[in-house]
Amino acid sequence: MASIEKRVGKNGTAYRVAIKRVGHDTIYNTLPSKAEAKVWASIREAELSNNPNVSPVIKGKTVADAIDRYVTDVCPTHKSKSELRALDYMKRTLPFAGRLMSEVTKDDVTTWRDTMPRSAWHGVGKEIKSSTKLRYFAKLRCVFKVALLEWQWIRVTPFADIKPPAHCKPRSAGWSDSDIRALCLALGYRRGQKPQTQRQQLAIAFLIAIQTAMRKGEIFGLQAGQVDLASRIVTLRDGETKTDEGRQVALTTEAVALFKLVMPTGNRPDARLFNVNVKSTVNEFRAGCKAAGLGDVRFHDARRESATRLSKHMNVMELAAQTGHSNINTLYRVYYKKNATARAAKLAKIAI
Repeated sequence: MASIEKRVGKNGTAYRVAIKRVGHDTIYNTLPSKAEAKVWASIREAELSNNPNVSPVIKGKTVADAIDRYVTDVCPTHKSKSELRALDYMKRTLPFAGRLMSEVTKDDVTTWRDTMPRSAWHGVGKEIKSSTKLRYFAKLRCVFKVALLEWQWIRVTPFADIKPPAHCKPRSAGWSDSDIRALCLALGYRRGQKPQTQRQQLAIAFLIAIQTAMRKGEIFGLQAGQVDLASRIVTLRDGETKTDEGRQVALTTEAVALFKLVMPTGNRPDARLFNVNVKSTVNEFRAGCKAAGLGDVRFHDARRESATRLSKHMNVMELAAQTGHSNINTLYRVYYKKNATARAAKLAKIAI
């Protein structure tokens, strides 16, 4: 009979499986999730009992085969398209891509993890950002997990008990009012004017992000029927956000004024507010920042700046509802810019 014990240590939570059978030595294994522990235990117990009702492990499948099936079966259920590029790159460059999945060991995984910065993935000798390494590691771990739990291609994943690459520090870039004005001028936008070009639409979308903490994709995907200027609310429907969960976004007075500039004429609720090529806005935003003399800043930094500004007028639960964060720790760690000067000014007025 198998027993599963939850263990919490410095490296996180793991599940230790012990299978005890009369006439056999006790078998142990440690896995990162309870689901994986149950699958492994059922397979091992079936082997010990010669149970014909348990499906055997499918043999002869390589890591490249697993990546191909993951792209076909799993990726279409995800919103992000960037994972397709990552998986294709791993299939072509992973040192053990041609190996059988059952032959990949923990040493293979740890060696790949530790030598990734010096590999030829992104050019010889070019350092890979820690956030990119973490995404690659997490995606390949998912491929092995699905192969274990759903396809029965392996009995145990080599990623068990292996720590991922070190987490990168959250970005700390913010936007001052002077930086915002400089960017708008570089994009050819003047306050209060209706946009005539894509660059001007990009400027207004950025200003809306500063006022609302909405993501770029959420803003560019808006339709007229989702914006209620009378109630000062934008409704993001299920499936239209990064988390697939809808939310309602409250609007500041400045945000209402910005939305009035891009609201389409007519009564069609499905009319889009922005007529832009979203992919090209990445290069246009980068060019605008360069022309404005700005440093390492991104459109998404506006979300962090907005969260910091809104925190002065909302409590933490209201701010989480505005941004769509279910994890308050993420909201604090990533999107809230700590300001000791402001805290010190408040404490200067009181004595405790």
